Amino acid sequence: MAAVPPQGNGKFLKIIVNDYKKNFFRYGVFGLLILEVLSIQIVNVGDYASFWYPLLTQIALFIMVFPQWALGNIFKYCTRKKIAFGFLSIYYLTGIIYLTLGLTDSVYYTIISSVALVGAGICALLTIFKNE
Repeated sequence: MAAVPPQGNGKFLKIIVNDYKKNFFRYGVFGLLILEVLSIQIVNVGDYASFWYPLLTQIALFIMVFPQWALGNIFKYCTRKKIAFGFLSIYYLTGIIYLTLGLTDSVYYTIISSVALVGAGICALLTIFKNE
């Protein structure tokens, strides 16, 4: 997004952003409702158990976890919790990408194990070196 010129009304843009953050959970719940209705409609599709069910589940979990990470400053989460929600969001997003692109299991395993290792390492280092 382009920077707001000095003559522009920056307060108006801040109000839009803050309203969006406040309504983020509402949009997520609406998205979950759409997923549930969609899953009821396609439950008899031939590849529902092997493709659609895992995909819709990954999307639903991403919708539930991502706002926790995105709104971490509003909820005043600690750094470790923000990192954990961020890596969980990446995990579920990777699952969505894996299912939609049809990546091989070894690629998925390599990506997920690397992401999980980095996330766990960062959280462990923050725990060891915390100043409390």
